[in-house]
Amino acid sequence: MGTRWGSMSLAAPLVVLTWGSRDRWAALAVAVVYVLAVGASRVYLGVHFPSDVLAGWCLTVLWVGILVVILLLVTRVLRRYAPTLADWV
Repeated sequence: MGTRWGSMSLAAPLVVLTWGSRDRWAALAVAVVYVLAVGASRVYLGVHFPSDVLAGWCLTVLWVGILVVILLLVTRVLRRYAPTLADWV
């Protein structure tokens, strides 16, 4: 069950983490090749249907996207109130 999500759950956060650097396109290319190879091998070996693999990818991208939005909102709040919080210490 976790294998169809495993490749994307490794690749998607790594792409998100490298997106601000100059290596973003290399990380994206490696991630795409890696995820497609793992997904194709799962279908080829008959372990999963193509719809299973696609659903796993979609759920993982959705989950990573939700986490990125939450982290961005928390970062925005912390940056806004950081000077105020420093006065309390």
